[in-house]
Amino acid sequence: MILEKTGFPSDQEKSRIYETAKSQLMQASYQTIGLDHFVRKEDELFQALQHGILHRNFQRYCTRRTTGQVYAFGVTGISQLGTAYIQNSKDIDDYIQQIESGSFAIAKGYTLSPEEQIIREVILTLMCNYKVNWEEIGDRFSLPAETIKQAIRYNEQQLLTLAEDQIITLDEKELRVNPEGALFVRNVAASLDPFIQQTTRSFSKPI
Repeated sequence: MILEKTGFPSDQEKSRIYETAKSQLMQASYQTIGLDHFVRKEDELFQALQHGILHRNFQRYCTRRTTGQVYAFGVTGISQLGTAYIQNSKDIDDYIQQIESGSFAIAKGYTLSPEEQIIREVILTLMCNYKVNWEEIGDRFSLPAETIKQAIRYNEQQLLTLAEDQIITLDEKELRVNPEGALFVRNVAASLDPFIQQTTRSFSKPI
């Protein structure tokens, strides 16, 4: 089924709406974090961004101190762990029966490979903090920076194209998204995701 496009704003209109909202929020002393979130300077999320340690789970931006992992309770709830994702039963009767019997009401789960854990960490770090320091990522996994690059199929030529467009600044130790390139952070992240590189799937355009 193709959704009716009539009535949807154009890309130019969406950009204007976003810039208008951003301007009004900035005038009210809010600061941008991530793609489209705004917080005040005293908020711990903004402080985390300033120190390059902003984090995100599949629900929201957070800090590792407050939400390193997500433990879900209730029907269909999804837990996000360091090495896996787990979904609870979608059927209420089945969920109650398993809980009352002393079991975990798990319907399905997915265990991340060591490589997938690295890819997730690189992309989350970039999307949250607009930069990736390869040695810092390596320290989190007790691995050399070169191993981190190998896991994401590091493609310097592709990244240099983004650098030529002034979307990113790149050197041997770090990749940083320039302020004027912030709206294209999804595109930068896609260039670091080997699973996207291996498919023909399209991903969201920047507004």
